Amino acid sequence: MLSGWTTAGHQACPHCAHDHDSYNLSHGGKPTWFDSHRKFLPANHPFRKNKNWKTDHQITNIMHERLEPTGYTWKTVSKDTKEFYFEEFKKWFVWKQPDNIMYKAFFKNAAIRYKDLRSRARAHWETKPELSNKIGRDVWLSWIEEWKTPECRAKSEKKRQNRRGGVDDGDYPATHTGGSASGRTHTARLAEKWKRNPSPIEVFEHLHTKNHDKVTYIDKKSAAIAENIKTLRAERSKPVDGSSVPQPVDDLMLYYDTIGGRNKRNRIYGIGSSVDIFYEPNGNTSYHFSSLEPNTQKYQKLETELQEMKEQIKEMDEMKQRMGEMESLIARLIDSQNK
Repeated sequence: MLSGWTTAGHQACPHCAHDHDSYNLSHGGKPTWFDSHRKFLPANHPFRKNKNWKTDHQITNIMHERLEPTGYTWKTVSKDTKEFYFEEFKKWFVWKQPDNIMYKAFFKNAAIRYKDLRSRARAHWETKPELSNKIGRDVWLSWIEEWKTPECRAKSEKKRQNRRGGVDDGDYPATHTGGSASGRTHTARLAEKWKRNPSPIEVFEHLHTKNHDKVTYIDKKSAAIAENIKTLRAERSKPVDGSSVPQPVDDLMLYYDTIGGRNKRNRIYGIGSSVDIFYEPNGNTSYHFSSLEPNTQKYQKLETELQEMKEQIKEMDEMKQRMGEMESLIARLIDSQNK
Protein backbone atom coordinates (compact mmCIF):
# COMPACT_ATOMS: atom_id res chain seq x y z
CA MET A 1 0.00 0.00 0.00
CA LEU A 2 1.39 3.38 -1.02
CA SER A 3 -0.16 6.53 0.46
CA GLY A 4 -3.52 4.85 0.73
CA TRP A 5 -3.42 3.44 -2.82
CA THR A 6 -5.33 0.17 -3.00
CA THR A 7 -3.46 -2.89 -4.24
CA ALA A 8 -6.56 -4.69 -5.50
CA GLY A 9 -8.68 -4.35 -8.62
CA HIS A 10 -7.79 -3.05 -12.07
CA GLN A 11 -5.96 0.03 -10.80
CA ALA A 12 -3.65 -1.70 -8.33
CA CYS A 13 -0.46 -0.28 -9.85
CA PRO A 14 0.24 3.29 -8.64
CA HIS A 15 2.54 3.86 -11.63
CA CYS A 16 0.05 2.86 -14.35
CA ALA A 17 -2.99 4.21 -12.45
CA HIS A 18 -5.86 4.62 -14.92
CA ASP A 19 -3.65 3.82 -17.91
CA HIS A 20 -3.66 0.08 -17.26
CA ASP A 21 -3.94 -3.05 -19.44
CA SER A 22 -5.65 -5.29 -16.92
CA TYR A 23 -8.52 -7.59 -17.86
CA ASN A 24 -10.70 -10.20 -16.17
CA LEU A 25 -10.07 -13.93 -16.43
CA SER A 26 -12.71 -15.68 -18.53
CA HIS A 27 -13.63 -18.27 -15.89
CA GLY A 28 -12.78 -16.92 -12.45
CA GLY A 29 -13.48 -13.28 -13.31
CA LYS A 30 -10.50 -12.03 -11.31
CA PRO A 31 -8.43 -9.13 -12.67
CA THR A 32 -5.05 -9.98 -14.16
CA TRP A 33 -2.17 -8.20 -15.91
CA PHE A 34 -0.62 -11.27 -17.54
CA ASP A 35 1.94 -10.40 -20.25
CA SER A 36 1.15 -6.68 -20.07
CA HIS A 37 4.88 -5.93 -19.97
CA ARG A 38 5.00 -5.81 -23.80
CA LYS A 39 4.30 -2.08 -23.66
CA PHE A 40 7.69 -1.54 -22.02
CA LEU A 41 9.51 -3.02 -25.03
CA PRO A 42 11.22 -0.67 -27.52
CA ALA A 43 8.87 0.88 -30.08
CA ASN A 44 10.45 -1.07 -32.95
CA HIS A 45 10.47 -4.44 -31.16
CA PRO A 46 8.65 -7.15 -33.20
CA PHE A 47 6.81 -8.51 -30.16
CA ARG A 48 5.45 -5.11 -29.08
CA LYS A 49 2.62 -5.02 -31.64
CA ASN A 50 2.09 -8.75 -31.89
CA LYS A 51 -1.65 -9.22 -31.52
CA ASN A 52 -1.29 -12.97 -30.93
CA TRP A 53 0.77 -12.40 -27.80
CA LYS A 54 -0.77 -15.02 -25.59
CA THR A 55 1.29 -18.20 -25.51
CA ASP A 56 -1.71 -20.50 -25.18
CA HIS A 57 -3.53 -18.75 -27.99
CA GLN A 58 -0.52 -19.03 -30.28
CA ILE A 59 -0.06 -22.74 -29.52
CA THR A 60 -3.69 -23.33 -30.47
CA ASN A 61 -3.23 -21.41 -33.72
CA ILE A 62 -0.19 -23.55 -34.55
CA MET A 63 -2.16 -26.73 -33.91
CA HIS A 64 -4.85 -25.64 -36.36
CA GLU A 65 -2.20 -25.60 -39.08
CA ARG A 66 -1.80 -29.38 -38.89
CA LEU A 67 -4.38 -31.73 -37.39
CA GLU A 68 -4.59 -35.48 -37.88
CA PRO A 69 -7.78 -37.51 -38.56
CA THR A 70 -6.68 -40.04 -35.92
CA GLY A 71 -5.60 -37.42 -33.39
CA TYR A 72 -8.40 -38.26 -30.98
CA THR A 73 -6.16 -37.56 -27.99
CA TRP A 74 -2.76 -35.96 -27.48
CA LYS A 75 -1.22 -39.42 -27.11
CA THR A 76 -2.45 -40.50 -30.54
CA VAL A 77 -0.93 -37.47 -32.29
CA SER A 78 2.14 -38.56 -34.25
CA LYS A 79 5.63 -37.57 -33.14
CA ASP A 80 6.26 -35.75 -36.42
CA THR A 81 3.24 -33.51 -35.86
CA LYS A 82 4.30 -32.76 -32.30
CA GLU A 83 7.78 -31.83 -33.54
CA PHE A 84 6.15 -29.56 -36.11
CA TYR A 85 4.23 -27.77 -33.34
CA PHE A 86 7.43 -27.14 -31.39
CA GLU A 87 9.38 -25.90 -34.43
CA GLU A 88 6.59 -23.47 -35.29
CA PHE A 89 6.45 -22.33 -31.67
CA LYS A 90 10.16 -21.48 -31.83
CA LYS A 91 9.42 -19.03 -34.67
CA TRP A 92 7.19 -16.96 -32.39
CA PHE A 93 8.97 -17.04 -29.05
CA VAL A 94 12.53 -16.85 -27.75
CA TRP A 95 14.04 -18.00 -24.46
CA LYS A 96 17.36 -18.19 -22.68
CA GLN A 97 16.99 -21.72 -21.34
CA PRO A 98 18.22 -24.74 -23.32
CA ASP A 99 15.75 -26.18 -25.82
CA ASN A 100 15.50 -29.48 -23.96
CA ILE A 101 14.06 -27.69 -20.91
CA MET A 102 11.58 -25.69 -22.97
CA TYR A 103 10.77 -28.81 -24.99
CA LYS A 104 9.40 -30.55 -21.93
CA ALA A 105 7.51 -27.46 -20.72
CA PHE A 106 6.05 -26.86 -24.17
CA PHE A 107 4.63 -30.36 -24.56
CA LYS A 108 3.14 -30.28 -21.09
CA ASN A 109 1.25 -27.11 -22.01
CA ALA A 110 0.51 -28.32 -25.55
CA ALA A 111 -1.24 -31.42 -24.20
CA ILE A 112 -3.68 -29.16 -22.30
CA ARG A 113 -4.18 -26.90 -25.31
CA TYR A 114 -4.91 -29.89 -27.56
CA LYS A 115 -7.47 -31.21 -25.10
CA ASP A 116 -9.17 -27.79 -25.05
CA LEU A 117 -9.12 -27.65 -28.85
CA ARG A 118 -10.84 -31.02 -29.11
CA SER A 119 -13.34 -30.06 -26.42
CA ARG A 120 -14.32 -26.84 -28.20
CA ALA A 121 -14.55 -28.69 -31.53
CA ARG A 122 -16.95 -31.21 -30.05
CA ALA A 123 -19.04 -28.49 -28.41
CA HIS A 124 -19.25 -26.79 -31.80
CA TRP A 125 -20.40 -30.03 -33.44
CA GLU A 126 -23.05 -30.69 -30.75
CA THR A 127 -24.51 -27.18 -30.97
CA LYS A 128 -23.95 -26.50 -34.68
CA PRO A 129 -23.65 -29.77 -36.65
CA GLU A 130 -21.68 -28.18 -39.45
CA LEU A 131 -18.10 -28.11 -40.63
CA SER A 132 -15.67 -25.97 -38.67
CA ASN A 133 -13.79 -23.38 -40.70
CA LYS A 134 -10.65 -24.02 -38.65
CA ILE A 135 -10.52 -27.80 -39.07
CA GLY A 136 -10.03 -29.68 -42.35
CA ARG A 137 -12.90 -31.70 -43.75
CA ASP A 138 -11.17 -35.10 -43.49
CA VAL A 139 -10.15 -34.41 -39.88
CA TRP A 140 -13.58 -33.10 -38.96
CA LEU A 141 -15.47 -36.10 -40.39
CA SER A 142 -13.07 -38.56 -38.72
CA TRP A 143 -13.49 -36.88 -35.34
CA ILE A 144 -17.30 -36.90 -35.70
CA GLU A 145 -17.30 -40.64 -36.34
CA GLU A 146 -15.19 -41.14 -33.24
CA TRP A 147 -17.53 -38.96 -31.13
CA LYS A 148 -20.52 -41.05 -32.27
CA THR A 149 -19.07 -44.34 -31.04
CA PRO A 150 -20.71 -45.88 -27.91
CA GLU A 151 -17.33 -46.04 -26.15
CA CYS A 152 -16.70 -42.32 -26.61
CA ARG A 153 -20.24 -41.39 -25.52
CA ALA A 154 -20.03 -43.57 -22.41
CA LYS A 155 -16.64 -42.10 -21.48
CA SER A 156 -17.93 -38.56 -22.01
CA GLU A 157 -21.00 -39.21 -19.86
CA LYS A 158 -18.86 -40.68 -17.08
CA LYS A 159 -16.59 -37.62 -17.05
CA ARG A 160 -19.62 -35.32 -17.03
CA GLN A 161 -21.01 -37.06 -13.96
CA ASN A 162 -17.63 -36.90 -12.25
CA ARG A 163 -17.47 -33.15 -12.83
CA ARG A 164 -20.95 -32.79 -11.32
CA GLY A 165 -20.29 -34.99 -8.31
CA GLY A 166 -22.48 -37.78 -9.68
CA VAL A 167 -25.57 -35.53 -10.00
CA ASP A 168 -27.31 -35.62 -13.38
CA ASP A 169 -29.60 -32.59 -13.07
CA GLY A 170 -29.87 -29.51 -10.90
CA ASP A 171 -27.22 -28.09 -8.63
CA TYR A 172 -24.28 -30.33 -7.90
CA PRO A 173 -22.61 -30.43 -4.46
CA ALA A 174 -19.45 -28.56 -3.63
CA THR A 175 -16.26 -30.59 -3.26
CA HIS A 176 -15.03 -28.59 -0.25
CA THR A 177 -16.00 -25.68 2.00
CA GLY A 178 -12.72 -23.81 1.75
CA GLY A 179 -13.95 -21.21 -0.72
CA SER A 180 -11.28 -19.43 -2.76
CA ALA A 181 -8.65 -19.70 -0.02
CA SER A 182 -6.02 -22.40 -0.49
CA GLY A 183 -5.41 -25.35 1.78
CA ARG A 184 -2.20 -23.71 3.00
CA THR A 185 -4.15 -20.59 3.97
CA HIS A 186 -6.71 -22.59 5.96
CA THR A 187 -3.92 -24.54 7.66
CA ALA A 188 -2.24 -21.26 8.63
CA ARG A 189 -5.51 -19.90 10.01
CA LEU A 190 -6.08 -23.02 12.10
CA ALA A 191 -2.52 -22.85 13.44
CA GLU A 192 -3.06 -19.23 14.42
CA LYS A 193 -6.43 -19.96 16.01
CA TRP A 194 -5.37 -23.03 17.97
CA LYS A 195 -1.81 -21.87 18.74
CA ARG A 196 -0.52 -25.21 17.47
CA ASN A 197 0.00 -27.00 14.19
CA PRO A 198 -3.11 -28.85 12.97
CA SER A 199 -2.98 -32.41 11.70
CA PRO A 200 -3.99 -33.37 8.15
CA ILE A 201 -7.11 -35.02 9.58
CA GLU A 202 -8.15 -31.76 11.23
CA VAL A 203 -7.54 -29.86 7.99
CA PHE A 204 -9.63 -32.44 6.11
CA GLU A 205 -12.49 -32.09 8.60
CA HIS A 206 -12.27 -28.30 8.38
CA LEU A 207 -12.47 -28.30 4.56
CA HIS A 208 -15.19 -30.94 4.15
CA THR A 209 -17.84 -30.17 6.77
CA LYS A 210 -20.57 -27.55 6.65
CA ASN A 211 -19.70 -24.47 8.68
CA HIS A 212 -16.52 -26.37 9.64
CA ASP A 213 -18.45 -28.20 12.38
CA LYS A 214 -16.48 -31.47 11.87
CA VAL A 215 -19.77 -33.39 11.88
CA THR A 216 -21.87 -32.58 8.82
CA TYR A 217 -19.87 -33.70 5.78
CA ILE A 218 -20.69 -32.17 2.41
CA ASP A 219 -20.81 -35.40 0.39
CA LYS A 220 -20.79 -39.18 0.69
CA LYS A 221 -17.13 -39.50 -0.24
CA SER A 222 -15.86 -37.26 2.55
CA ALA A 223 -18.24 -38.92 5.03
CA ALA A 224 -16.92 -42.35 4.02
CA ILE A 225 -13.33 -41.18 4.46
CA ALA A 226 -14.13 -39.84 7.92
CA GLU A 227 -15.71 -43.18 8.86
CA ASN A 228 -12.68 -45.07 7.55
CA ILE A 229 -10.40 -42.83 9.63
CA LYS A 230 -12.37 -43.73 12.77
CA THR A 231 -12.25 -47.44 11.93
CA LEU A 232 -8.53 -47.46 11.21
CA ARG A 233 -7.81 -45.39 14.33
CA ALA A 234 -9.73 -47.90 16.46
CA GLU A 235 -7.73 -50.78 14.97
CA ARG A 236 -4.35 -49.13 15.49
CA SER A 237 -5.10 -47.92 19.00
CA LYS A 238 -6.02 -51.37 20.36
CA PRO A 239 -3.97 -52.23 23.43
CA VAL A 240 -1.36 -54.92 23.03
CA ASP A 241 -1.79 -58.24 24.81
CA GLY A 242 -1.56 -57.91 28.56
CA SER A 243 -2.09 -54.15 28.57
CA SER A 244 -5.12 -51.90 28.90
CA VAL A 245 -3.42 -48.76 27.62
CA PRO A 246 -4.35 -47.81 24.01
CA GLN A 247 -1.46 -47.55 21.59
CA PRO A 248 -0.55 -44.08 20.27
CA VAL A 249 -1.64 -43.36 16.70
CA ASP A 250 0.29 -41.15 14.28
CA ASP A 251 -2.26 -38.93 12.52
CA LEU A 252 0.10 -38.35 9.59
CA MET A 253 0.35 -42.08 8.84
CA LEU A 254 -3.30 -42.64 9.64
CA TYR A 255 -4.55 -40.09 7.13
CA TYR A 256 -2.06 -41.16 4.47
CA ASP A 257 -3.09 -44.81 4.71
CA THR A 258 -6.81 -44.00 4.82
CA ILE A 259 -6.62 -41.93 1.65
CA GLY A 260 -4.49 -44.53 -0.08
CA GLY A 261 -1.37 -42.43 -0.56
CA ARG A 262 -0.68 -40.18 -3.48
CA ASN A 263 -2.68 -40.39 -6.69
CA LYS A 264 -1.39 -40.40 -10.27
CA ARG A 265 -0.81 -36.65 -10.09
CA ASN A 266 1.26 -37.05 -6.93
CA ARG A 267 -1.46 -35.42 -4.82
CA ILE A 268 -3.12 -36.43 -1.56
CA TYR A 269 -6.88 -36.05 -1.56
CA GLY A 270 -8.66 -33.77 0.88
CA ILE A 271 -6.02 -31.30 2.11
CA GLY A 272 -5.28 -29.30 -1.05
CA SER A 273 -2.07 -27.30 -1.26
CA SER A 274 -1.22 -27.98 2.40
CA VAL A 275 0.07 -31.42 1.39
CA ASP A 276 3.68 -30.17 1.24
CA ILE A 277 3.37 -28.95 4.84
CA PHE A 278 2.65 -32.42 6.18
CA TYR A 279 4.47 -34.71 3.76
CA GLU A 280 7.77 -34.62 1.94
CA PRO A 281 7.54 -34.60 -1.88
CA ASN A 282 7.54 -38.16 -3.16
CA GLY A 283 6.40 -39.41 -6.56
CA ASN A 284 5.62 -42.93 -5.27
CA THR A 285 2.06 -43.83 -4.30
CA SER A 286 3.13 -46.77 -2.11
CA TYR A 287 3.71 -46.44 1.62
CA HIS A 288 7.07 -44.96 2.61
CA PHE A 289 7.82 -43.77 6.12
CA SER A 290 10.22 -41.10 4.87
CA SER A 291 7.44 -39.47 2.88
CA LEU A 292 5.23 -39.33 5.98
CA GLU A 293 7.59 -37.51 8.29
CA PRO A 294 6.33 -34.01 9.18
CA ASN A 295 8.24 -31.28 7.43
CA THR A 296 9.43 -29.04 10.27
CA GLN A 297 10.95 -26.56 7.83
CA LYS A 298 7.54 -26.10 6.23
CA TYR A 299 6.03 -25.47 9.66
CA GLN A 300 8.66 -22.84 10.39
CA LYS A 301 8.02 -21.22 7.04
CA LEU A 302 4.30 -21.27 7.76
CA GLU A 303 4.84 -19.56 11.10
CA THR A 304 6.97 -16.91 9.38
CA GLU A 305 4.22 -16.32 6.82
CA LEU A 306 1.67 -16.00 9.62
CA GLN A 307 3.81 -13.38 11.35
CA GLU A 308 4.16 -11.43 8.10
CA MET A 309 0.40 -11.56 7.58
CA LYS A 310 -0.14 -10.21 11.10
CA GLU A 311 2.21 -7.30 10.45
CA GLN A 312 0.48 -6.53 7.14
CA ILE A 313 -2.93 -6.55 8.83
CA LYS A 314 -1.60 -4.26 11.55
CA GLU A 315 -0.24 -1.83 8.95
CA MET A 316 -3.55 -1.88 7.08
CA ASP A 317 -5.46 -1.11 10.30
CA GLU A 318 -3.14 1.79 11.06
CA MET A 319 -3.51 3.10 7.52
CA LYS A 320 -7.30 2.79 7.73
CA GLN A 321 -7.25 4.75 10.98
CA ARG A 322 -5.13 7.51 9.44
CA MET A 323 -7.41 7.64 6.40
CA GLY A 324 -10.40 8.02 8.71
CA GLU A 325 -8.70 10.91 10.49
CA MET A 326 -7.93 12.55 7.14
CA GLU A 327 -11.56 12.19 6.04
CA SER A 328 -12.73 13.81 9.27
CA LEU A 329 -10.24 16.65 8.80
CA ILE A 330 -11.37 17.22 5.19
CA ALA A 331 -15.00 17.20 6.29
CA ARG A 332 -14.29 19.87 8.94
CA LEU A 333 -12.43 22.00 6.39
CA ILE A 334 -15.33 21.81 3.95
CA ASP A 335 -17.80 22.77 6.70
CA SER A 336 -15.67 25.73 7.74
CA GLN A 337 -15.44 26.96 4.11
CA ASN A 338 -19.21 26.67 3.63
CA LYS A 339 -19.80 28.78 6.72
